[in-house]
Formats: sequence, structure tokens, C-alpha cells
Amino acid sequence: MNRPDADHVSRRAVRRLRPWRAPSALMLSCLLPVFAAHAGEGVKPAGPIGGTDIGQALLPPPGLYGVTFAGAVNIDGFFDDSGSRMPVGGDSYVGGVGLMYVYPRQVFGGSIATTLAIGYERTCVAFKPAPESCSSGLFDAYSDVVFWTRFFPNADFRAQGESDAMVTYGLAFGLGVGVTFPTGEYSAGSPINVGSNVYGIAPSIALTYNRKSIFGEALGQATEFSGRLFLNNYTDNEDTDWSSGRMLSFDFAVTQRQDQWQYGVAGVATYQIQDDIVQSVNIGNRAKGVALGPIVSRNFIVDGRPYILSAKALLSVAGENGASSQALVVRFGTRF
Repeated sequence: MNRPDADHVSRRAVRRLRPWRAPSALMLSCLLPVFAAHAGEGVKPAGPIGGTDIGQALLPPPGLYGVTFAGAVNIDGFFDDSGSRMPVGGDSYVGGVGLMYVYPRQVFGGSIATTLAIGYERTCVAFKPAPESCSSGLFDAYSDVVFWTRFFPNADFRAQGESDAMVTYGLAFGLGVGVTFPTGEYSAGSPINVGSNVYGIAPSIALTYNRKSIFGEALGQATEFSGRLFLNNYTDNEDTDWSSGRMLSFDFAVTQRQDQWQYGVAGVATYQIQDDIVQSVNIGNRAKGVALGPIVSRNFIVDGRPYILSAKALLSVAGENGASSQALVVRFGTRF
């Protein structure tokens, strides 16, 4: 059988496989507000809410995609600036919807998408023995204003037959710019806020690499390594005269692909690279943290429409100037 060239192969993969992946890039959850908030102002890393995980540099065929998500977080402490846990308790619940539009035209051989996510959050925190403080309402909206990706297939991809499942063996590369908008509920006099009262602007770079399973065929057809690095920049909070320092955040996942299932380990790491400044005074107060946990997703088709259902849990394993927590998010997406 004659094999098509790389360009044609890439388009064929998009048509046959990546519709199942599409909602995954859009799956937005509630984890970031707890895992990586600054100690003082509670600003979050930019990026899809809850972070990205599998297939981070892969986009589906052109069209409109949607996702619903719900999550819960248990807060069991607060890491101080030495990494020790302070007695803090609380919880957070969130639900929302997201949209992603993949444009029909390719640029430099790659696809371009725009996303938007909105939702409702309720968060309560108690710095023991002080009483609990709560905030509820819309959280800050997030948009990948532009996200460009390109897939580079390898020999294993080209060796697949027309009847194969068309695993995206090879490397996918992505570049994007995301914006967090201050649409969330916020009060300068409240110790807890679901909104931040600042804009967040974050350029990002993403990589996804699929290869033949490193654990053998019994555990799946492919092993996937996926990651996305954000450089988070924040405007000043004029209500408090607080300027949050820049932060790096890295979302990653290592997973096995077995037919319509994908499972493995996901995580997020954050590291603040600049001090916070309050009323022109440098107060230090840098935040950092690492959270890890399992992830599982399943793709399926009903009446010709692709769907994806996934669940991810993250547990704080280390940090400074941020919450210690355990979180679970469930996401369900499709193509309209």
C-alpha cells in the first residue's frame, strides 16, 4: 500500500483520531485556586482552570467544542515560607462550562484555537482557631486567546494501516497566549475571594510526545508524555496596591493509551520568580508548590458524535506560601 506524505498523514490523523481528544484540551477544573494561590492576594496561575494534562499540544479538527466540569477541594493546611504546614482547614466547590473553537484555516502547517471558560465557585477557609471565612460567586474567566499547535508524525505513525486506531505517534508542539479576566467575585475587605481583581497574561509552550508503549502491548499501544509551561504575569490590584510577582507553572502528565482509555499520573508545579510588592515595598512572599495524582479518561462515540469523560485527582506534596489540599475534578466534553 502506498503511504501518503507527512502532510497528508497528519490531516488523516486529525480526521480519524483527534476528535476524541478535542474536549481534553478544553477540560477545565477547579484545582488551581487552591494548589498555587499566593499567600496574600490569592492570584492563580493562568491557564485552563485546573490545568492541562493529556494531549496538551494536540488540537482536534476545525469546529466548536464544549465541556462541563465540576470539582471539589479539601484544604488541610497551609505551607508557610519554610515549607511547614500551618493549621488551616477549608473546602472549595466549583462548576462551570467551557468552549473551544478550532479555526478552519491552518497557519505555518498548524492549527489554531481559541477557548473560553466561566463558572461558579464557593470557597471557605479557616485559619484555626479563627472562624471560617467564605466567598462565593463567579470565578475569573479564562481564555486561551490564541493557541497554535503542529503535529510532526514519526515512522510508527506512518506505519499504521487505514484500519488502525491511528495513534498520534510523534511530537506535537504548541504556542499560546492566555488571559485571565477579573470577572470573579471580589472584595478588598474580605480575607477570602474567588476572584483576584487583576488580569493575568500568560504566554505558554506545550509539547506532547507519543511513542510505542514502554511497558509492552499488554498495558496499551502507546505511552504519552505531555507538558505545558506558562509564564504568568499579573497587573496591579489597585484596590490594595498589591503587585504579585511573576510565576512559572508547569502542567504535565505521563499516561498509557489503551484503545479508548488513557490513564496515568498528572501533576502541576508552580514557582514564583519575583517577589510581591505592596505599597511600593518588596515583601518577598514567594509561592511554590507541587501536586501529583492519578488521571483517567475514556473516549466514546454515540450516534456519530465523539465524547470524552475524564477524572483527575491532585494531592499537594510540597509547597511554600500556599495551601495544602486534595482535589478531584470530573469533566465531560463533546463536539457540537
